[in-house]
Amino acid sequence: MATNLWLLLAIPVILRLLKSKRLPSRETIIKPSEERVVLLGASSGVGRDLAHAYAKRGARMYVSYSQMHENYAEGIDAW
Repeated sequence: MATNLWLLLAIPVILRLLKSKRLPSRETIIKPSEERVVLLGASSGVGRDLAHAYAKRGARMYVSYSQMHENYAEGIDAW
């Protein structure tokens, strides 16, 4: 019975130690040029900004949108 109580008390301490370990940054795991990105709703707003940011990093992208704005179609080739 005492062993079970000790285990129950040790679990929060172990979880806290595991959470405190810093994970490696994303750039060290995957090079930006090797990223594959699927963006939904990339014709305006946040989706469009994300598409531009990933394009500048050199990621390969699949861009999806429901309605294409006229000026967006002209700018997509410039990426």
